[in-house]
Amino acid sequence: MERPSVDHLQGIINKLRHKIGVLVVENAALLQSVDELDIEVQKKDAIIVDLESKIKEQKAVVSK
Repeated sequence: MERPSVDHLQGIINKLRHKIGVLVVENAALLQSVDELDIEVQKKDAIIVDLESKIKEQKAVVSK
């Protein structure tokens, strides 16, 4: 089996670099999406805590 040429190996390296670059961009997009979802979850959690507090207040008023 012949040894691959330098140009052939350089082509493979360039393709791999491109694929890695694409993966890095996709990973960054996924991380941003996770951060955005985390913010949404925090907002929903805050709403839930607020509603639970209001329910407790209403129960206290009703039980008086």
